[in-house]
Amino acid sequence: MIKTCIKGIAGLSAVLLMSACATTLEADGRLDSARELLSQASAYGTSSEAYGSASGYLDEAETAFADGDADEYDASVSLTEAYARLAIAEGQYAEADGALSSMRSEYDTLGAQANSCAADLQACEANFSDFTSANLSSDLAILAAAMDCQRTGGSEGSVSLACQGVSFAFDSANLGPVTDARLGALAAFMSEYPDAGLEVIGHTDSTGPDGVNQALSEARARKVVDFLTSAGVDVSRLSMSGKGEAEPIADNNTRAGRAQNRRVDFVISSL
Repeated sequence: MIKTCIKGIAGLSAVLLMSACATTLEADGRLDSARELLSQASAYGTSSEAYGSASGYLDEAETAFADGDADEYDASVSLTEAYARLAIAEGQYAEADGALSSMRSEYDTLGAQANSCAADLQACEANFSDFTSANLSSDLAILAAAMDCQRTGGSEGSVSLACQGVSFAFDSANLGPVTDARLGALAAFMSEYPDAGLEVIGHTDSTGPDGVNQALSEARARKVVDFLTSAGVDVSRLSMSGKGEAEPIADNNTRAGRAQNRRVDFVISSL
């Protein structure tokens, strides 16, 4: 009887000893690392499938650690880390995709604003162009009246003026007081429109040889250019030529007609 009890106690001791050996897993830090990863993943939400899997495997890892099941512990910890990292990556992707969508929306908004601004700018430019054109037309009319000139045409961006008011005595290139005043109006116009260029064209009546008249027409144009430069018009904006008697605007057979032909015309460009 005593021997039987001793054997029973020995058997129970062996079972208890084996049970104690089965629960001696040492903490290796992996469980804490897995918990930290899962905590990081929770910052992106806890509703994802990856987060749910990581949380479930963490529970299994903790159970396996408590039970001393090394194989189950290793597998569960590895799966917890893998799914937690997947949950973090999915959360970061979702954040980036949301930021990109927001940026696209903002880009579209800015594009619409830019198009609106461009349309407003075009409207303003059109209004300014109309305003400038109206002012230019008015200023040209005032200039023509002040100089006793007639607009005789011109290409786009230029105006031709035939000016009886800028006239000369017979066989002379000298400017008189009245002509000075009229050229002063032209100098003021050129100052008002600093991008404009001016061609000065001298003319004569038909009295005298052609060569003399050609030289005289050039001298008259030069006198006008000298006046304008002395009035502050940059010489680089001015050009001059002489036509002699080739382009009359009145009858050279009458005294009044010859007086009208002794003149200087102008072409104002870059308007």
